[in-house]
Amino acid sequence: MAQLIWWGTGHNPTTPLTTAKVIDTAEVAKAVSPSTNTQDELAALGEELEHSKAQQTTKASAQATSTTTDKEIELKSEKRIDYRRLQDLLKAGKWREADRETAYRMLEAVGRKKNDWIRADELRNFPCADLKTIDALWTFHSGGKFGFSVQKKIWEECGSPTDTGADWDQFCVKVGWQDETASRYLDYDELKANPDFSPRAEFPLNFPCRGCVVLCGWSAGFSSLASRLVSCSR
Repeated sequence: MAQLIWWGTGHNPTTPLTTAKVIDTAEVAKAVSPSTNTQDELAALGEELEHSKAQQTTKASAQATSTTTDKEIELKSEKRIDYRRLQDLLKAGKWREADRETAYRMLEAVGRKKNDWIRADELRNFPCADLKTIDALWTFHSGGKFGFSVQKKIWEECGSPTDTGADWDQFCVKVGWQDETASRYLDYDELKANPDFSPRAEFPLNFPCRGCVVLCGWSAGFSSLASRLVSCSR
């Protein structure tokens, strides 16, 4: 072994290496290892970064939700109708007031006064943008419980009645406008007016048409509105 060291290094193994220095491995480990304080600081920094990241994620989520809420429904109107009051009433869950506001805005959209009524041909040609806006506001703020399109679906399931009769009565019972035996129309104040408890499609209801059947007012008018809903969706 001594001979190998001699050949490989040119040093006599019996002679101490004066230029060599014995390195204490414990000292090396101490030198390269972070201090306890440094470790604590790094841990604290890591926690702070994670907290900051979580806050940013929460903020981004809130901003996304806010953006969706702010945009909600674009209040389009072919007749320059202001639907902001209707939107505010629906946001506040004031369903009866929103129902009346809907009737007023529909009259305005066809150029009628508050105490007037909408003709069948006016329904068949009702401005599409306005009809979509009204329907979208109702369906959005009721969580899909109310709205013309919701009513139309049930109306079709009941045979698309265009006049009073068994099919119409079935429709009115399903949407909560008649009692369960279809023996009478409910008074307006009897309606639940609450998406959590109301039958599907209970609202809108305060429909400004002539010849309205007590409460409903849809048997003749709704078929015209339903056909307009179809044509506007194309």
